[in-house]
Amino acid sequence: LAANRPYSASNVFDNLRKSVPKPMLTRVLDRLVHAGELRAKDYGKARIYFPDQEKHFGHVTPASAPEAEAEEKEEERRLLEAKEKRALLEKRVQMLAREPADSAIDDELGKVEAEWSKLAAEVARLQAAGPVDPKRRAKAQKQHAEMRQQWIKRRRMAMEAVDNIADAAEMKKAKLIAAVGIETDEEASQALPPALPDAPAPKKKR
Repeated sequence: LAANRPYSASNVFDNLRKSVPKPMLTRVLDRLVHAGELRAKDYGKARIYFPDQEKHFGHVTPASAPEAEAEEKEEERRLLEAKEKRALLEKRVQMLAREPADSAIDDELGKVEAEWSKLAAEVARLQAAGPVDPKRRAKAQKQHAEMRQQWIKRRRMAMEAVDNIADAAEMKKAKLIAAVGIETDEEASQALPPALPDAPAPKKKR
C-alpha cells in the first residue's frame, strides 16, 4: 500500500524474499480483493493487484490536486534528505573503518616509549662513565636524535588519527580520548626529551 503501485503475485513473492509460499500468497491477495482492500485486473493469465485508490488515498479532485502535488513534493524532499543522511553515515563508517584501532595506536606508543627509555638509560650510562670514544659518543647521539624524531613522528601520527576519528564521529578530541582510554604523554608523565647538544641531525627517510 505504501508504494501505491500495481504488483503481480510474483512481484509480491519476490519482494517478500520468497518467505511465503506462492500459492498461499495468491490466496491472501485474493482475499484482500474480496475484502475491498485491493483491486485486481486480469491480463490473460496474469492478475495484477493494486490498492483501492479511493479507500486508501482519497478521491482526488481538481481542487485537491495542488495539495496532493505539494504533499508528493514534500515526501520527495524527505526521501532525498534521508538518502543524503544515509550516504553521510556510510561515508563516516568507511572513514572509521580505515582508521587504525585504538589498541594499535597504544601498542605503537608503547614501543616508542620502551625504545626511548632503553636508549635514554644507555646515554645516561655513557655520560656518567666520563670521557668516551668520540665515535661511540657520536653514534649514541645520532641514535638519540633518531629516536626523538620517531617519538615526534609517531605521536603526531597518533594524534592525527584521533583528530580524524573525532571529526568523523563529531566528537571533541578530549572527549574521544577519554572515551576510548588513550593515555597521552602527559597522563603517563612522559615528556619529550630535549635534543642533545652537538647531536647530528637525523636523516629524513624518504
